Amino acid sequence: MLLITGASGFVGQGLMPTLQHRDILFRATSRHGGDGLVAVGDIDGRTDWSAALAGIDTVVHLAAVNQNVVEGSPAVLAEYRSVNVEGTLNLARQAAAAGVKRFVFVSSIKVNGEATAKGKPFRNTDAPAPETDYGRTKLEAEQGLQALSDVTEMDVVTIRSPLVYGPGMRGSFQALVRLATRGVPLPFASIDNRRSMVYLENLTDLIVTAASHTNAAGGTFMVADAKTPSTPELIRLIASATGSSTLLLPFPPALLELAGGLTGKRELVNRLTRSLEVDIAETSRRLGWTPPFEMREGLSRALGTTRPQKTDMTSTLNQGIKRAFDFCAALAGLIVLSPVLLVLTLMVRRSSAGGAFFQQLRVGRNEVPFTCLKFRTMAAGTPDVGSHDAAEAWITPIGKTLRAYKLDELPQLVNVLKGEMSLVGPRPCLPTQLDVIAARRAKGVFTVRPGITGLAQIAGIDMSTPEKLAAADAEYVKTASLWHDIAMILGSVMGKGKGDAVRK
Repeated sequence: MLLITGASGFVGQGLMPTLQHRDILFRATSRHGGDGLVAVGDIDGRTDWSAALAGIDTVVHLAAVNQNVVEGSPAVLAEYRSVNVEGTLNLARQAAAAGVKRFVFVSSIKVNGEATAKGKPFRNTDAPAPETDYGRTKLEAEQGLQALSDVTEMDVVTIRSPLVYGPGMRGSFQALVRLATRGVPLPFASIDNRRSMVYLENLTDLIVTAASHTNAAGGTFMVADAKTPSTPELIRLIASATGSSTLLLPFPPALLELAGGLTGKRELVNRLTRSLEVDIAETSRRLGWTPPFEMREGLSRALGTTRPQKTDMTSTLNQGIKRAFDFCAALAGLIVLSPVLLVLTLMVRRSSAGGAFFQQLRVGRNEVPFTCLKFRTMAAGTPDVGSHDAAEAWITPIGKTLRAYKLDELPQLVNVLKGEMSLVGPRPCLPTQLDVIAARRAKGVFTVRPGITGLAQIAGIDMSTPEKLAAADAEYVKTASLWHDIAMILGSVMGKGKGDAVRK
């Protein structure tokens, strides 16, 4: 049996379906557990893995403290080292003692460095040269694992990955998708670089291969898609996958980097302007592995769409009317309700730790994630789960009132104004709600923006019944009209439907 750590993370959510599809038995862990995951608590040098390791012969270690150059990583060196080094080696020592035969460690290309000269990709034989605390702690973990493997019977396999993209992605790639799909001119035409990335299912395919292949023992393997595009090429691929139009204008890359330095976004801009190439030739030679998905297909799957079919003029007109109605109504609502919003903000801030607003990543149109805003109704530090998995005891006193009258959702008018949501549409789910995502994807629900209220919510259908929910969402997509939306808004205002109720 195989053990996955960090299963609630981005890669873990992609790995579990791959294992299920191949009928590979596994046990999945996360810090808080839930949704079939085994809770292990905080991961550091003191974590007890004995229960999780019982009957395990292979470990895939994904859990880590990562960095986010878009939102800014809150981690400091001590946090990186506690989880990425001490937590990894503690798990590995217990795994070896429990008789685990192979330990697959998903590391990072940042062990090699932050950039390459064009045409000179990183190879697995290159001397490591990490430039960040994250990269340095990943290297320390690799070295500690190798030392442990030398004195035990446990094989260690290391996979160094560049940026991973797929459904539910966030960070710098999500930011690039937003830029590429807004239809505004971008000053990137003069960038002549090459950036390796890896589609999530390509990475999980290699992980499964590395977990069982005889030739993988003791190896360090690079992973990436076969195609290594420049930034302009990547933007055009994203635009093509989403049916968007894009205009790239020439602009000196050096001035972009200067602007990045002045605005505190140097690392993010460097990812756009500089090269980071990865050579997977040794991985292919030693394991007989090639990426099963081309980048164009990977992007289509990651964005939840193949190239959209052309719509007729009536459909296009309806979409334009809906967006105009949403924008005007959201703007008017924010203005008219501003005194109410101010009072509620002050009341929630006084009665709740963690601030007045709760920000949570949700899955939007074309499966592009966005940050959904709500008034905070649950105690700070509660697990990040769907409402139907939340306990009533977690809700604060004022939160009960806000949820009863749906006032907690008023801040989502900002999401509507930004074009991330609509007033009416399928309620946005969490990236971790894989069954809901799969059901909605199968019925084409992600072709529309999610809504503050919707047909399923009015009907009292929550996310605990994914197939029933997706059927209602698909019915809305099929029959949507402005008058239908107005009727559902009025129904919601009048208190019709409860939507995602918490468990007692």
